[in-house]
Formats: sequence, structure tokens, C-alpha cells
Amino acid sequence: MVMIGAHDWCKCQPLPLRIPVKKFIPRRDYDNKTDENDIALLELAWDIPFPADNSIAPVCLPENPLDDNLTVNVIATGWGLMSKRKKVWPENIFNSMFCAGGNMEGTCLEDSGGPLVMTTGTAEGPLVQIGVTS
Repeated sequence: MVMIGAHDWCKCQPLPLRIPVKKFIPRRDYDNKTDENDIALLELAWDIPFPADNSIAPVCLPENPLDDNLTVNVIATGWGLMSKRKKVWPENIFNSMFCAGGNMEGTCLEDSGGPLVMTTGTAEGPLVQIGVTS
């Protein structure tokens, strides 16, 4: 089950939409000991009804591969802990991963699966997902 439109656990107004997962597709080379390739696709039972007011909107994928030296402001979201991290980077960084964050800000425990997005340069432009928290 996925929840669409849940923006604040304390103020769920309007109630989020719950959509059953039809199919779970894990990445074949996921390593549960190291968390390398920690990503999966979810096929939902039905399409997400995106409202005209963009209160729920799709995220785009990059049109081209990202430059390894790209420096942009990004937004990470998740339902994890709000406390400061004691350790800035995980012990194992693989070639399929990159680090994001700074000034002791970033994702925390239980944020896994949340998107890392960047803007496309305009306030009205779509967000582009460039990563997933793991």
C-alpha cells in the first residue's frame, strides 16, 4: 500500500489517497548486507489521479545523465527522524551512490526511499528526481 498526498502526519487534511501495490520489482543486484543498489519499482493497482492544483504532482526523471561534478541545490524529503546526525557519511559509498547534504543537514534514519530532487531553474518548472535516499 502506498499513500499519496500525505504531507504532514499531524495534519492529514485532506486524507491521503491509499493505492494498493500491484507488483513489487526489486533490483536484481541488490545486496542486503551493504545496501548497494537499494532500489525497487512499485507498480500500482491504478493510476494516480493528479489534481489540477498541483497539490499532488509527478516528479520528472533527468533527460540526460547527470554530470559527476554537478553542484546544485536539492531537496530531500522523507518521514524519518528529525534529530541531528552524529555521522555525516555512511561507511560504504559505492560507484552507484553519491553523497548529498552539508552543514549537518540532510536525510536521517528512516528517510530511506524518499526522493532527492532538484529544480529545473524556474519556480513553475517541474522537479527532477536525481536520487533516492538509502
